[in-house]
Amino acid sequence: MKNKVICAIIGVFFAFSFLAFALFHSPWKAFGFLHIYGLLMSLALPFAIAYLCSKDISLAKRIALILSIILALSPLTRPFFLPLVRENMSEIKSWDMAIPFNLCNISAILYLIAVLTDNQVIKNYMITFGLFGGLINNVQAHNTDRGTFWFYLTWESYFVHVLIIVIPIFMLLTNQIKPNIKKAMWNVTWILPFFLLAGFLINPAWKTNFHFTVPNSFTKAVIPTMTEPWIIFGQPVDPIFMIGVLIMTAIACTLLYILSWFIYKRCRPKFSQIPSSPNK
Repeated sequence: MKNKVICAIIGVFFAFSFLAFALFHSPWKAFGFLHIYGLLMSLALPFAIAYLCSKDISLAKRIALILSIILALSPLTRPFFLPLVRENMSEIKSWDMAIPFNLCNISAILYLIAVLTDNQVIKNYMITFGLFGGLINNVQAHNTDRGTFWFYLTWESYFVHVLIIVIPIFMLLTNQIKPNIKKAMWNVTWILPFFLLAGFLINPAWKTNFHFTVPNSFTKAVIPTMTEPWIIFGQPVDPIFMIGVLIMTAIACTLLYILSWFIYKRCRPKFSQIPSSPNK
């Protein structure tokens, strides 16, 4: 019975989301009705599912696995769908959403690995860098110039990042992730070199913007930039902006770690009665 209730709740969430986005006469714009609705629901959903799991850890693990498999389908299917919505696919930058250098594509794969292997380092990545990527993407409203949410590059990316937000919060509430600062910090050892590689080599060479090392209208509003950036492979590279991105990311991930610890310690007992697992 409980399985059916949880499936019904998830189904109602996505069904109502479809009706809201498809039928409501509200344009797709930053902080419009649809945008705010999506943000609030992505934060409420993991608490609802965790509450319904109650004491059943095996059910909670199955749900985490199913959601992670759905998430992992994104980087696997994008190479097939991108050519259908983008006209010019002759340049590498046109494939940016399908290339696994995108941190959220990496998250989609790492989440599944973490669930399958119970790797606590990757699980602490989920509640810091992964959660940050999901939130920072969905705080923005992409492709607002089209006036509709139902454009592949918009809705697919949005729901992918909803899962990137939902899965770690749900796993925190059901004792599948225990915050550990040392394990979270281990992720810096590969993310920082990857960030620098993207900023100084991959992005200027391919004209991409992996890890947001290139300023855009959203990031320039909060992070300072150089008046005369470096030129690498004919493209501007801004080390000052990149340092700003690193500082902002460090602050955000620190706050998200504190929030995750609060959820684990204070919220989890109210939403789930699954016994605490030992620290690994």
